[in-house]
Amino acid sequence: MAGGGHYSPVKVDPAIERWGFMRQTVYERFRLTPRNTWVVLVLGALIPYGTFKLAQATDAKWDMQARTRGESLLARPPPASETDEA
Repeated sequence: MAGGGHYSPVKVDPAIERWGFMRQTVYERFRLTPRNTWVVLVLGALIPYGTFKLAQATDAKWDMQARTRGESLLARPPPASETDEA
């Protein structure tokens, strides 16, 4: 057939090939060093926890529904008659 198998349409870069191999076998080479421990802790625990606390602090603080121009977007507390169920 055409070319006999000696033609390659893509030029092979050895640096990209090494990077791809290292990426495929990272589980064989990974070591939990002090630096990696901090990276795992920050990316896996502190950032999600901080995002959760920020969302929790601002939950139900803003009310965008049925506001007129010039009226505050801060959520109003419910009237006292609705909160007391006597």
